[in-house]
Amino acid sequence: MLRLHEEAPCQQAMTYYFTIPEKAKRFSGRKRSTLPAILNEDIKEAAKTKTLPVSCLESLDDLIKLKKIAENRKRWKEIVTFSMW
Repeated sequence: MLRLHEEAPCQQAMTYYFTIPEKAKRFSGRKRSTLPAILNEDIKEAAKTKTLPVSCLESLDDLIKLKKIAENRKRWKEIVTFSMW
């Protein structure tokens, strides 16, 4: 998903998620299962092993850094493979 074109619906949704005002993000009830929230949990787990230079996914800057890392397929495969074990 991170390597898709900027006009792909999932890319637009991720960008929109991080550009809407903070007060608009407030939810009541149980925790939402959004793609950014799930990715953030996975990134935090991978960051514990010190294989991923991004420690969380909480802003548009973090998303851009993550996209830059994902562009290098070989490096991304190493990170994903290492963090799975």
